[in-house]
Amino acid sequence: MNIVSVSPPANLPSSLETRWSQVAARLSELPKDVFTDSPQVAATVARVTVCSDFVLATLLRQTGALLERLKDEEPLSAKDVTTRFRLTGSNEAEAMTRLRRVRQVEMARIAWRDLAGWADLETNLADLSALADGSVHAALDFADAELEPRYGRPMDEMGNHLPLLVLGMGKLGGHELNYSSDIDLVFLHPDGVQAIGLDDIDTESYYRKLAQLLIKLLDQITEDGFVFRVDTRLRPFGSSGPLTVGISALETYLVRHGRDWERYAYVKARLLTGEQYTAEIFAQILTPFVYRRYLDYGVFDALRQMKALINQEVARKDLAENIKLGPGGIREIEFIVQASQLVRGGRDPALRERSLLAVLPRIVQNRQLTESAATGLAAAYRFLRALENRLQAMQDRQLHDLPGDDTVRECLAYAMNEPSWTALFERLAAHRRFVAAQFAKVALDEQEPSGAATGGVGSAPNWLSAWESCDFDGFFAYLELPEAEAIATTLSELRQGPLYRRMDETSRQRFSAVLSRIVVLLREHVRPADTLRRVLPVLQAVGRRSAYLALLNENPMALRQLLALARQSEFLIRQVASYPLLLDELLDARIFETPPTREELESALTRNLESVAETDIESLLEVIRQFQRTAVFRIAVADRFGHTPLMKVSDRLTDTAEIVLEFALETAW
Repeated sequence: MNIVSVSPPANLPSSLETRWSQVAARLSELPKDVFTDSPQVAATVARVTVCSDFVLATLLRQTGALLERLKDEEPLSAKDVTTRFRLTGSNEAEAMTRLRRVRQVEMARIAWRDLAGWADLETNLADLSALADGSVHAALDFADAELEPRYGRPMDEMGNHLPLLVLGMGKLGGHELNYSSDIDLVFLHPDGVQAIGLDDIDTESYYRKLAQLLIKLLDQITEDGFVFRVDTRLRPFGSSGPLTVGISALETYLVRHGRDWERYAYVKARLLTGEQYTAEIFAQILTPFVYRRYLDYGVFDALRQMKALINQEVARKDLAENIKLGPGGIREIEFIVQASQLVRGGRDPALRERSLLAVLPRIVQNRQLTESAATGLAAAYRFLRALENRLQAMQDRQLHDLPGDDTVRECLAYAMNEPSWTALFERLAAHRRFVAAQFAKVALDEQEPSGAATGGVGSAPNWLSAWESCDFDGFFAYLELPEAEAIATTLSELRQGPLYRRMDETSRQRFSAVLSRIVVLLREHVRPADTLRRVLPVLQAVGRRSAYLALLNENPMALRQLLALARQSEFLIRQVASYPLLLDELLDARIFETPPTREELESALTRNLESVAETDIESLLEVIRQFQRTAVFRIAVADRFGHTPLMKVSDRLTDTAEIVLEFALETAW
C-alpha cells in the first residue's frame, strides 16, 4: 500500500499507547514518500502529533504548505508574515480565507517547533507575537485598500497618509503572546490636522469603519475558523467608549479618568502601526501616565485591590486549577514584576521594559527583588508559559484550566517531558507555591508587626479608634509600651495639629498606618519616646507626600531601619528629614553593613543620568546633587552602624568627591 509508516515516539508511556494507535491510523493517510525530503520532520512527527490534534489536522489538511514552512528555521518577522498573506487583488471573502489558512500553517509550525524542542520559550512567544503583528498589518492594509474607492484616504496638508494607529496591549505588546490568546488592541487616529482626501464621511466615522473591518477580517469565525480574537475593551471608557479616539482625546481621558489598573495595562503597550507617532504617544502621553517621577509605592494598594477582585472571580468560577488566574499563577508573577516597574520606573528608565523576563534582572539591580527570588520567578514563569502553550496547542483552544481527562493529562505530561501526570503536577505545585509565597511577601504585606496595628485581632484594642479619639491608654497597655504617657502626648499633638488636618484622605490613611507600625516597633527601643521625637521631623516632612508614606507602609525593613537611625544618630535622621529622598536608601539591607564601592557609586550615577537629556543642565545639576547627598549618607550610615574603619570611610568620601568633580568637569566641557 502507498501509505506512510511512522515509528512510535520515543519514551511513550504505556498510558498513551491507545492514543498513538489512533494517531498512527490518521498518519497512514499521508503519501508514503511525504517525509523523504524532511528527515528532521520525520524524526519528530510521531511525538508532535501525539501531543497535538491541531497539528495533526493541519498536517493532513495542508501537508505541502506545512512541510515547506517547517524547512524555515529562522524566527518569524511581522514583515515576512504580512508578505506571506498575499492579499492584494483579493475580495473580502478570499482575504478572510487566505488569512485563516496561512494562520493555521504558521500556528502549526510554531507548535511543531515547540513540541519537537527546536525552539525555546522566548522564540516561541516572539514568533506568536510576530504572527499577530503581521496579521494586523495585512488586515489593515487590505481594509485601507477596500475603503479607499468609497471614501478616499485621510491625508494631512502635505499629502501624507494619516494611518490608523494600533496599540498592542498585554502580552502582544510585550512580544509574549501565548498560543491561543486574544489580542488586546486600542485604536487611535492622528488629530490636529484636517483630514484631507475623505469624501462624504467625517474623520471619526472613517477610522471607526476601518477598525471595524480590520476586526472582522481577524475575528469573525468562518468555516476556516478565525485568525485572532480581538479584544478592544482596554480603550478609553471601555466597551461604552468610541472604538477609535484621537491622540489628544486619549491624553485627556488618561489625565481625567485614568485608573490604576490602566497604568498596569499600558506598561506593555506597543505601537504596531504608525511608528512615526511613537514619540508623541509615548513620551508625551503614556510614559508620564504610567511612570511617576517619584517612588510610587502606592501602586501596591491598587495591586491588592485588583488581586482581591481576581480572587473573588476565581472563587466564584472555581478557578483554583487555572494556571493563569489561580493562586501562584502567571498573573501573580506579572503583578509582582509590573508593580516593581511602576514603583521605580519613573526614576529608572531601564525598568520601562515590556518583556517580563528581560526586566526581572533589572529589578534585582534596583534592589526590589533578591536574586534568588527573581531566579525562582523566572523559572516558574517559563514553566507556566510553556505549560500554557502546550495545553492550548492540543486543540488550538484558549484553555488555562488543568485537564480532568486522564488521557489528556498524560499527553500534557508527555509534551512537558515529564514521566507522568503525577510528576508534572508535583512540579507545577512547587512552582505555584513559590510564586504564591513571593506574591504574598512582595504585594500583600504579610509582614505585619502586630494584629493590633491593623485594627485588632481577637481581643486586641483597635488602633484606628485610639488614633481618632486620641485615647491610647488601652492600646498602649495591650502592647506594654514603656513611656506611654509621653508617646500619647506626642501622638495627640500630631492628630490634632495642622499637618494632619491639611492632608487628603489617602494621606491620612497612610499616615495613620505608618504610626500604628511605628508604635508597635517602639517596644523594641530602650527610650521609645526619644526615638519617636527624633523621627517626628521625618514624618512631618513627608506627611503630605503620600508616596513616601506608602514606601514606609509597604517596607517593614525600611521602617525598622528608619527607627534605628533615629535611635542611634540625630545627625543622620536630620538628613532624612531634610532630604526625604534618602528614605529609598533604607530599602537596601546592606546600607548598615558596608559603604558602597567606587564601582557601585559610578554605576548609581550612570543609572540616574539615563533619564536626563545632556542639554538639560538644571536636571543634570540636580542629579549630581542627589547623588552626592545619597553617597555621603550611605557612607555615614555604614560608618555609624557597620564599624567601618576610618581609612575606608575616607577612601569612599574621596571617591565620591572625585566622581562629582569628574562629572562636573565633563559637563562643563
